Amino acid sequence: QEQMDAKRQEYLNLYLQYKECKQQIELAEYEITILKEKIAQEGTIKLQLESLQEQRKKLMLSNTPELRRKVAEIQMQIDLRIKMNREIYEALIAGAKVKNHLSILLNYLQKAAKLRQFTFDLSKTDMLSTEKQYIDLAMQEYYKLKPSILVFEQEYKDVFSARRLEIQSKIEIFNRFSKIYYNNLINDWVIYEKINQTLKMMEEVESIILTQMEILEDLQVRKKKEIENYEKQKTNLMR
Repeated sequence: QEQMDAKRQEYLNLYLQYKECKQQIELAEYEITILKEKIAQEGTIKLQLESLQEQRKKLMLSNTPELRRKVAEIQMQIDLRIKMNREIYEALIAGAKVKNHLSILLNYLQKAAKLRQFTFDLSKTDMLSTEKQYIDLAMQEYYKLKPSILVFEQEYKDVFSARRLEIQSKIEIFNRFSKIYYNNLINDWVIYEKINQTLKMMEEVESIILTQMEILEDLQVRKKKEIENYEKQKTNLMR
């Protein structure tokens, strides 16, 4: 019996790792498709860049050295903010994906928690299979959430180089919970407690994501206003 339990545990761990790897491969293949589409646009973007460079060259040559210097300084500030807005936009897109996966995962966990609250001893009811379906669906969403959080953290770092979110460590609680749940070696009361602990932590992660997205959105608005002000300064100089 001990050998069977050990093998069962080994099989469970490997099966969960297999499912996670399989999901990561599917997500990576999707990302490859997106990157190929971006690569296909390289020629068009290069032509646009060359056209803008030519326009700026003509603009600079048509003015006095002092005016060219002032315009160049303003343009540099505009370019820096355009670049920052691009980084913010990419971080917001990544954050929106995380938010979506979290919302779905939390929904399934909340449904599972409600079933447990209704009756702790699910083994005597037909609700056990329903609860397991919710946990299975939450687990599938977790496989999507994990890499999406990694992308968001990277994009966030591009905007705020000195800040670290470290959300990956927080969501590991779900991975630990899933192993306990699928083991079926603990009683119903402990399962109820673990579901609620996991739910609370994942809600905390959602709160962090929403707060940081609000910060990014506010920063995006400020940078847009700064660009508008610099554009007005440049226009006034060119008159």
